[in-house]
Amino acid sequence: SSSNPQGDCHTDAMTNKDKTRQLLPYLFSQGVPAVAVSIIDKFVGENYLCTGQELQHVAAAKREQVWKAFYQDLVLPAARRCCCELTVKHRCLIQYVNFD
Repeated sequence: SSSNPQGDCHTDAMTNKDKTRQLLPYLFSQGVPAVAVSIIDKFVGENYLCTGQELQHVAAAKREQVWKAFYQDLVLPAARRCCCELTVKHRCLIQYVNFD
């Protein structure tokens, strides 16, 4: 997969990056909460990928990375304490979606 903004795969007048930048305000205008739009923006980043399949691959890798940290930090310790339920406050979840 290419992370080069000048890559050969962008022959259309509008790049994936441009399409993503148009999509985010649209999502917000359709009632998607601003925090969710912000998370999507951080997750997708500059989006210089050529195909949806490449983006799907990056998304799956990030999701796996986030899940592993979430599991190690929160789920596993609760399971070791024999907890059957786990309630996580929003402010705790934010650290798992900071992809910088």
